[in-house]
Amino acid sequence: MKLLTRLDAPLQLPSPVLTVGTFDGVHLGHRAILDTVCREARRRNGSSVAITFDRHPRSVIAPESAPLLLMSREEKLRELRTAGVEVLIELPFTLEFSRTKPEVFVEQLIVRKIGAVAVVEGDDHGFGRGRKGDVSTLQALSGRFGFEFIQVGPKFVDGAPVNSTRLRDLIAAGRMEDAIRLLGRPYGLLGEVVRGDGRGREIGFPTANVRPDAPDKLLPGNGVYAVQVRLDERCMGGAANVGSRPTFDGAGRSVEVHLFDFSGDLYGRDIEVAFLSRLREERKFDGVQGLVAQIHEDVKVARQRLKAISLSQGHIAA
Repeated sequence: MKLLTRLDAPLQLPSPVLTVGTFDGVHLGHRAILDTVCREARRRNGSSVAITFDRHPRSVIAPESAPLLLMSREEKLRELRTAGVEVLIELPFTLEFSRTKPEVFVEQLIVRKIGAVAVVEGDDHGFGRGRKGDVSTLQALSGRFGFEFIQVGPKFVDGAPVNSTRLRDLIAAGRMEDAIRLLGRPYGLLGEVVRGDGRGREIGFPTANVRPDAPDKLLPGNGVYAVQVRLDERCMGGAANVGSRPTFDGAGRSVEVHLFDFSGDLYGRDIEVAFLSRLREERKFDGVQGLVAQIHEDVKVARQRLKAISLSQGHIAA
C-alpha cells in the first residue's frame, strides 16, 4: 500500500476508485465499502484509493465530545492494507479543512487532484462544512463531474447496523464476543511494556504493564479478560486486568497482562493484546491472599476459554 500524507499535485493513477472516511475500527461496515472499492477498481483495471485523516474530525470540530479511538494510527494503516487498499491518502484534518464546502471538496480533491472515475460511500456518509454533503450530494455531483457514485448499504449484525458508535458501546461494556462479531476480528491494542510497581511478580503472577501507543485509545470496560498476545512472531495466551487495581488502592486505569508459560524480560518491547472474552468484573479483595486465590481461578478459566475459542474460531491455542 502506498501512503501519501499530502497532495500537492494531481495524482497520475489509472482509473482511481475512491472512498473517503475516518475508518475508525475498520469494522464490517467499513469492509463492505472497501471491498466494493477494490472490486470496482479491479473491474476497471484501476487503482483502489482511500482518503482518511490524521485525527478524528470531532477532535478538531468538537473536542469536548470527541470519542475515544477504536484504533491507533498503526492499527488503522495495517487494517486498510489488509483490506486491499492500494493508495491511502492521509490528510491533516484542521479547522480550515473542516470548513471546505462539499462542492469544493468534490471538485478540488476528488475530481482535480485524484481524478476519481468512481466514488464509493455508505448510506450515512457526511462530508464538507457542517457535514452538509451526503450521498444525495455525491449523486448530484457525479453527473456534473462525470464520475460514478456507488452507494453501499449498511451491514447488519443481530438486526442492527454495524457502526463505530455501537462498537464503542460494546467494548466499553466488556462485551468482547459481540465486538468481535462486528469487527470480524478480535479487538486489541498495541503498546509498549513499561515498568509498574512489581506487585504481580511479588505475588507470583508477573504481569506486563502495557502502555497503549495511542493515548486516546478506548480500553475495554474494567475487568479480567482472556487475551491473545502477539510478541514479534510469537502468539501466547494470557489473562489481563483492565482497571485501577482497587485491592492496592490504585489510581487511574491500566492494562496488566499475565502471559501463560512465559519467562523473560519484556520491558521496552512492543506487544499486541487482543481481548477475546471477559471473565469477570474488577473488584476489591480484603487482602492479598484472597486476590491470589482469585487469580489462580482466573488463569484456569482463561485457559479454558481460550481453548474453547481456538476450537470454534481459530484465534489461539491456550
